[in-house]
Amino acid sequence: MICCVDGLKDFPDAIQSVFPNTSVQLCIVHQIHSSIKHVGSKHQKEFLWDLKTVYGAVSKETAETQLDTLDSK
Repeated sequence: MICCVDGLKDFPDAIQSVFPNTSVQLCIVHQIHSSIKHVGSKHQKEFLWDLKTVYGAVSKETAETQLDTLDSK
């Protein structure tokens, strides 16, 4: 099982105590909000556009290619 959480401090531990084999990760919206803080305001719109190509990819391989392109900028 995969559980997406919103960053509450003890929530992953609570989930793990009930469902020990669960993979817990930060939800994608919160991941994007966290990553955009590290991008200059002049570049945020372009970054978000490029990031959409990663998350909107039709295959893992395409997503990895788009991520490599984004990483090289």
